[in-house]
Formats: sequence, structure tokens, C-alpha cells
Amino acid sequence: MSRIGYVDPSPANSAVVNGYTSLPSDPMVYRAPETSQKGGGQLLPAVCRKYWWLLAPVLALSGFVAYQASERFGEVSSKARASVIYRGLPGVPGPTIFEPLAPKTCSELLTSVNVVQKVLDKRGIEMPATTFSELLLVELTRNSSLINVELSWSDPEAASGMLNDLLSEFIEYIASERRATLREHLQHVELALLEAKSNVDLARTRFESLRRQHHEKIFESGGYTEDFYVGLMETASKTRYEVDEEKAQRSSIEQQLAALDEKGEEVRKSLVSLEQQTAAKLLDDTYQSLESARDMYAEGSESYRDIDQSINDLDNMGRVGDGGLKDWHAELTALLSKSVATLGRSTVDGTTAAHDVTLASYREQGEAIQEKLSSIERMQETLQLRLYPSANQIDVLEDRLGALQQESQGSGAPFADFDASRLEESEAALHDAEAHEQAVALQQANMRQLEKCRINEWTISVPAGPQTTAVSSNNLKIGALAFALCTMGLCAPIVFAEWLNQCPTADEQFAQSVGLPLVSEHLVTGSQRIRNSHTGLNDLRPATIEELRHFTLRIQQCCRRTNRGATIVFSSLDPRVSAMPLMGGIAECLAEREERVLLINTVPSEWAASWRAPIDADEKPSGKTRLAKASEMNGLGEYLAAECQELSELIQPTGIRGIDAILCGSRALPREAMASSTLMRLIEECCDRYSMVLVNGPGIGSATDLQLLASQADALVLTTSKRVRKGGAVWEAVADLRDTQAPIIGLVS
Repeated sequence: MSRIGYVDPSPANSAVVNGYTSLPSDPMVYRAPETSQKGGGQLLPAVCRKYWWLLAPVLALSGFVAYQASERFGEVSSKARASVIYRGLPGVPGPTIFEPLAPKTCSELLTSVNVVQKVLDKRGIEMPATTFSELLLVELTRNSSLINVELSWSDPEAASGMLNDLLSEFIEYIASERRATLREHLQHVELALLEAKSNVDLARTRFESLRRQHHEKIFESGGYTEDFYVGLMETASKTRYEVDEEKAQRSSIEQQLAALDEKGEEVRKSLVSLEQQTAAKLLDDTYQSLESARDMYAEGSESYRDIDQSINDLDNMGRVGDGGLKDWHAELTALLSKSVATLGRSTVDGTTAAHDVTLASYREQGEAIQEKLSSIERMQETLQLRLYPSANQIDVLEDRLGALQQESQGSGAPFADFDASRLEESEAALHDAEAHEQAVALQQANMRQLEKCRINEWTISVPAGPQTTAVSSNNLKIGALAFALCTMGLCAPIVFAEWLNQCPTADEQFAQSVGLPLVSEHLVTGSQRIRNSHTGLNDLRPATIEELRHFTLRIQQCCRRTNRGATIVFSSLDPRVSAMPLMGGIAECLAEREERVLLINTVPSEWAASWRAPIDADEKPSGKTRLAKASEMNGLGEYLAAECQELSELIQPTGIRGIDAILCGSRALPREAMASSTLMRLIEECCDRYSMVLVNGPGIGSATDLQLLASQADALVLTTSKRVRKGGAVWEAVADLRDTQAPIIGLVS
């Protein structure tokens, strides 16, 4: 009777703990350190960290190459700047006869072929003028007469010289163009002037003829001729002008005399003021001497009364009289002489000495004032002498003017029985012709003046020189470019090698496409070496052994111990590559770590072709094991068909201590074997007896069976190969496993 039963493969059952803690549903938590992301962001730091010892000489060599390149190919360039400004031409009377070129036009002529070619010929430079013009930069501000010019050239001194030559040639070119234009205009003006002179001669001939006829008519009528009358009126007008001029001159003389009188009066007042100040100073000195002498005597004594009387006499002297300061001082001296007996000779002498000092100052100032007054009086005398003949001249001129006016009125105005309109018309025509001739002649004179003018309308305001020349070099650019190119060329192989090293492998790309971590690479391929061999892990390379040991440790860490063993399911995404070699290698690692491991194979005919076959119970003394035939042993198919009752009959030794196995058996597994409760109880019993139960589950071709088996496992390991790529049934099967929250540790390639 069959033992096959069915359990619910829902995610709830997958959380049942069979002696170990179940894995969380998110497989991205379990990633080995070797599968860290590789990207461009880590490329340069990785190159610097790994190959710093090689980059140092590369940079040194690049620096040397850059220095040599800058010295060999570097060039010095300069930019010379200068300015020209429009000063204009000398002004000429009359209207404008020449319109200079606008600054915008001149700025364009500055780079013209005619100007540039002269500079190139002068310097002996073999270069097209248009090419040289491209090296010039002309700047002209709007509404400005200043032109800024910049020349780019390799040699700074040559650039300054050529720019100055260019501006000089430009100035001379503009001046020559002006003179050439004026010469052409002069030819036209000379013809116009000849025509104007001819018209004047014709108008004058006609006017003179009419004028003679008019004078003959006047003589016949007994009147004045026009010329005589005009001369008479001109003489009268001139006489009137002379009268007015004499009157104006006389008025001016009178005003000057009045001003001198005022000034003389001020000077006299200043002289009188000086005398009064001097007299006051003399009185003060005398008062001080008398009072000092009086204080030496007792009040009421005769000497006291004499001195007091002298003081009273001083009070009576008062101001300086008409006699002047000299008479006043003589009176003061006489007063002091009377008091010599009382005052004493020393006092009188001291007072006299003080008076002398005051009088000396007075004389000095008085002489200056007197000299000024004398000068004013002399000027008054001179003007007074000029005033008398002026009055007589005015009388004579007024008499002459009266006689001329009487003569002109007595004889009457000019008379002529003649048509004066023709004469006036001819005179007006003559005046017009003469005015036109004068205008043309003035234009010709002005044009000749400008044509002969040697003043240039443009001038160099700021010449080119060291102060206006900026020197630059491309050595730094050449060096930087050479350094960059050399560094890139020498570092390119290093960077390319590191980039290849960091590029995601095909296995990593596949793992990313299905959304699973790649736990280990090349482990499935490396583990194929232990198939059909009884030397175990010793056949593997050391790197493969280390990677296998590390992956085994990850499995142990993911399945944390409780009180029962853990179930690890292995499945291959490539039906042509079995997961048994990897599972056997992991089993050996676990056995060496004192784990009791049970291998269960659910895939028919995969055991003997993949790993070690179980051994018979009897071994030869030589120590070599004898491979038993899988068809002769009970397996999972017989157990599910109830042909094998005891677990001990089902479990077979493998020849390695700590590792036993349950084969698939010779009987085919039922269709729903993975959902059988008998299989689940078998696995539970095995977990009670073993610490690790490794199950070789169905491949990706039996996705449903794999999901049923994974729902009861503690961990799921998927193996892949280079033949498996993203898309198709593999991607859908992995997506279904993730949707059912299968405890996937990751991919192993």
C-alpha cells in the first residue's frame, strides 16, 4: 500500500521549524562578500589602490614628456593694443566745404588691403593682406571718435612696431585721400569761379552804362550828382562822428578828474588822521612823564603845583591846529622847557627822546602819503591841460557840421528825370554777381587751404608699446595636453585591465536579471572534479576548496541551530548539469566540521553519474571501496511504495565518516511524491537523526515539484551554468519561487 499523502504547500507551512530556524523570505539578505557590486564608480579608486606603484613612474614619465613637448612645440604669443583719435581739421570761414569720413568708415579702411599691404612691404613679410587683417581686432564705440586696435603676433616687439606702422600708414592714407578728393573738387570750383567772374563783368558793364546816363540827366537838370551828394553826406556824417568822439573824450576826462578829486580828499584825510594820531601819542608820552614826576613830590608843595599846572596847560593845547603838527610840537616843546627846573633834565630828555621816535614814524608815513598826494595832483594837472583843447575842438567841429548841413539843405536833394528802376535792378544784379563770386572764391580759398594743410585729422592717442602689449604662451596648454595624452596612453592598459576585472560576468548578469544574489562563481564547475573519485576534496584546487568552505559556512549561518537538523534543498537550473557534486562537496565540509549529514537524492539516475556511489557492507582489506549498484539497493521510490519499511534499510553509508545517503531507488517516484506526507515524515525523522539533511531536488524542468519541496525546506540553493541565460522558462520558474517566498540563499555557478 502506498504511503503517499498530501500536505498544503502554502507559505504558512514553510514557516514550520524542523529543528532549525527558517530563512526569511527576502533572499537578498544572504549575499557572500565576493559578490559585491562592480561599477564604474569604483574603477579609478581601485586602479589607484592596486597599481599605485606603477602609476608613480607613469606620472613621472608623463611629466617629463609634457615638459619636453612644451619646450619643443610651445609658442609665445602677444597682443599689442593702440588707439587713434579724430582731432578734426582747421576751421575755415564760411560754410562747410569738406565732409570727413565717418569713424565707422575709417575703422574699416584701417584693415583695408591698401593700408595693410604697405605695412607688409615695409616689414618684408610674405603674407597675404587679408590674412594679416584677420589678426587685427578693431573696436569702435558707438558715437565715439576713438578707434582701438589690437594685433595678435608671436613677437611682442614686432607686434608693437607693426601696429604703430599700421596706424601711421592709416593716418597718412586718410590724409592723402582727403587731399586727392579736394584736388578733384578744386577743378570744379575753378570752373565755377571763372563763370562767376564773367557774370560780374557783364553786370558791372551794364550798371556803369546806366549810371552814366543817370548822371548826365542830373547835370542837365542843375542838381547835384549822386556822387557829390553822397560825398557831402559822408563828410557830414564823419564830422558828426568826430564831435561825438570829442564829447565822449571830454566826458571821460571830467570823470577821471572827479575820481582823482575824491581820491585826493581821501589821502588828505589820511594825512590829517596821521597827524592827530601822532599828536595823541605825543600827549600820552608827555602826560606819563609829568604824572611820574608829580608823584615824586608831596601834594601841596610848590613843585607839585608847578607840575600840576603844566598838566593843565597840556589839557588846554587840544587838537593840532591849522599850523600843522610842526607848530603844535614846537608849542609842546616850549611847555616842557618851562618845567625843566621842576621836572629835571633827565625827565625832559627822556620825554624828548620818546617824541623823536614818534615823530620819525610820522615822517616816514607822512612822506609816503604826501608822495601819493603829489602824484594825484600831477595827474589832475595833466588832465586839466587836455580838457581845454578838447572844448575848443568840439566848438570847431560843431561849426563845420552846421555849415555842411546848411549846404546840403540849401541846394536841395539830387534830381533826375530818369527811370531809376532799371538802375536799381542793374545794381542789385551786380551785387548778386559779386556776392556769388566772393562765395565761390572763398570756397576755392578754403579748399586750397585744406588741400595744402599738413595737419592730419587722425592721430595716435595711445601708441603700442610694452605697457600696452600682453604677452602669453601656450607652453602650459601644450604641456597639459601632452601630460594628459601620455598619462591616458600609458594608463589605458591598466585601466582597461581593471575595467575588465570589474565588469559583471555572465553569471552576475544572469543573477541580476532574475533578482537573486550570486553567492559563488565557478563552484559548480570546480566541484565536478570530485565526481567518481574517492579522494574527496583533495582533487579540488585550493581556491575552489576555500570557496566551498566559505559557502558551507554561509549555509550554517543561515540555518541557525535549534533542537533539530536543517533541510537544505539543491536544484539545478541547467538540466544537463547536476547539483550532486556541489552537494557532495558541501557534505564533506560539513562532515569535517563534525556535522552528521544525510544526502537524499530525488532525481533518478543522477547519483552514480554525479558523485560517489554507496559502498557495500564488506570492504576489501586493501582499503579500496567497492561501488555498489544503485539498482540493488532500496531507495526513495521503494520507501514511498511501502516496499521498504524501516529507515535503517533505506539509509546507505557512503564511505565517508559522518555522511549517509538515501538513493532515489530503482522504482520511479510517484507524480506527486514531493507533496507526499510520507516524504515529509521521512525528512522529519531524518532531521531528528542528522544535523544537516541535503536534498538533491528536481530541476527547473519540474518547477511544481521544486516549489512543493522548497516549501518544506529551511533553505534552497540554485545552481546554474554558462548555458543558462535570462528569459524564458528559467526566469519564470525563479519568479514563481520568489512569489511563493521560497527560502532561496542564492545562485551558485
